This record gives sequence, C-alpha cells and structure tokens, in this order.
Amino acid sequence: MTAYPLLAVSGEFERRFATPMVGRERELQALRAAYARSVEDRSCQLFTVLGSAGVGKSRLVAEFLGAHQARVVRGRCLS
Repeated sequence: MTAYPLLAVSGEFERRFATPMVGRERELQALRAAYARSVEDRSCQLFTVLGSAGVGKSRLVAEFLGAHQARVVRGRCLS
C-alpha cells in the first residue's frame, strides 16, 4: 500500500443533523446552565463533554451551539 503525505486541509469539519435529538435533555440543560452562569457572572466556564464513541457528544454540542452565540474552544484527542 502506498502512503501519501497530507499537504493541506481547507474548510472546517461540519456535521449536519436532520433528525431531532432525543434523550439528552439533562445534559443539554447542564450546558445551558453553565452558559447562563458565564453570562450572569461575566466569567469563563469550562464544560468538558466525555463519552464513548457514538454516544452523541458532537450532536449535543451542535444542538447547544445552534441556539446560543458563544465563543467556543474545541479540542480533539486521537485514539
């Protein structure tokens, strides 16, 4: 198998979710509460979303960000 080096990446990774999110209201409410605290206190909040692959971490964050204007710093870990 021949391997080729990655020379450039353009654009931003984006997911589109066409179906409604189900069963994550408690987690979404925790995100909303942290955001409300940061607005009220004019402070930064750290909210870490952890979970196994496929449990809906990206979807949860996308749902939250779709309804709020917030500055978000994202990170990723390699396996």
